[in-house]
Amino acid sequence: MMKLIINDTEKLSKFSTIFQYLKLISEEINLNFNEDGLYTQALGTNHVCLVEFMIHKNWFSEYTIEKGCCLGINCETFYSVLSCLEKNNSFEMRYGDSDYLHINIKSEQIEKKFEMRLMMIDEVAFDIPETEYTSDIIILSKSFSDYINELDIFGDLLTINCNGKNSDNIKLKTIGDNGNMELIINDDYLEEYSVEEDAILNVSYSMNYIKKMTNFVKLSNTVELHLSSDIPLKMTYRLSDDDIENNYMNIYLAPKVDDD
Repeated sequence: MMKLIINDTEKLSKFSTIFQYLKLISEEINLNFNEDGLYTQALGTNHVCLVEFMIHKNWFSEYTIEKGCCLGINCETFYSVLSCLEKNNSFEMRYGDSDYLHINIKSEQIEKKFEMRLMMIDEVAFDIPETEYTSDIIILSKSFSDYINELDIFGDLLTINCNGKNSDNIKLKTIGDNGNMELIINDDYLEEYSVEEDAILNVSYSMNYIKKMTNFVKLSNTVELHLSSDIPLKMTYRLSDDDIENNYMNIYLAPKVDDD
């Protein structure tokens, strides 16, 4: 038996946002519930992007579980249910060892009841090691999303430059058939910025996936970027100001490798 309830309007919006844009990265995922809360990994269809998120039991208005369970869902279908939420609704999700997930959406006047068929998803969980990155950036998430939309006009590849010899700015650049754009952000405008002394990072990523990753802007006022050469970019949204270590979304994106 598993039961969770979300009554808080802001948290419901964040919960819905997760699945609204997760479905653009992965079609089917396993939701893993245990005594600590909800944990999920989702691998992108072309295997260059991995999403993981953790929501601690205390984040929910109510969270009850008798034994751990793994529930396979179709993200599109699950978000279709979440899209039925209206202002001042409460959201309840229950599982009782059957082939269906039971969802109730309530207001003072209306109750909507859903039964969603669960799926058997063969999935391998990745062991993600702790990593020390060459550069760590925290920036306002809305601003970063806007910059990416502007850069997307010119090219399908985003290059991020961090220079440890001149650590007072970062550079975002894209080049395309119709022109190019370089955006230089002074470190005074960043919430936090660090780069290893004398290190020079010049790493490129798929603009298409970067745009998908910035779709989650509503999850947090800031977004964290952690970069090193030759390993995936780590982008982090914190889902709570109170318990940031246990309420987060991490998105990993492999860098583009030169054909040379």
